[in-house]
Amino acid sequence: MNIYRMFLVTLLISLALGQLYLWYTESDEQSMPVFTEEVVKANATEYEEIRIQPLHKQAKTYELNFQVPVFKDENLTNFFEKQVQTMKTQFLTAIKMYDQVSAERRGSLYITTDIYEGGEGLYSIVIDEESYTGGANVNQRTKVFLVDMKSKELVDRSKIFKDPNQARDVLLPLVEEGLVKQYEGYVLEDELNKWLSQEGYDFSNLYVRDGAFVFKFNKYEVLAGAAGMPEVVIPISEVKDLIDDEWLKRFQSE
Repeated sequence: MNIYRMFLVTLLISLALGQLYLWYTESDEQSMPVFTEEVVKANATEYEEIRIQPLHKQAKTYELNFQVPVFKDENLTNFFEKQVQTMKTQFLTAIKMYDQVSAERRGSLYITTDIYEGGEGLYSIVIDEESYTGGANVNQRTKVFLVDMKSKELVDRSKIFKDPNQARDVLLPLVEEGLVKQYEGYVLEDELNKWLSQEGYDFSNLYVRDGAFVFKFNKYEVLAGAAGMPEVVIPISEVKDLIDDEWLKRFQSE
């Protein structure tokens, strides 16, 4: 009887420790910082003010590869680190929720960063996310930002324009025209109409590159998946009357 009790107690303790280990491992995985001591020094870019911090992690059932922009300003660095941290957390949550990856069919999350000079002290940061969490499709999403190195702040892109409402009325039809022309046969009419008719559009998918406004979309947002993440380019010179004079000067000083 005593032997049976000892076996039962030992079994219960083992199960409890196993659960504790599993909980600790999962919690640690969710809270793993983007930057660790093992990560190599941030790589230089062609822009003195910005570097790129890489991170690679390979687990049993998935792989992470990140590129995080690093600035001389700590607040800007912290902002972009949190953006990447959120993407990572969402990915790990999906991996556990769907439970469709394995050591043989691994999940993956790739986050790449492109940097473009947009004008005097202005940089566009384009963060693309490609993830596989199981199933047949790879998901692609994007986030774009405009950073003002003079003020050390992110630019509210609606404030670029003299009248944001007028800018929406002019630019959105141009974006629609560009999508239809460039991606003929791929347009999802319902999704595009939904995007065009949204209230309070804030130009959050707009960035500046080579003297032009670029509107970038997530996969499936307005086009069929085969089109990937589409872009529409509108030269600033063609819509300069919409732009605040001070912003226009900065864009043209590139």
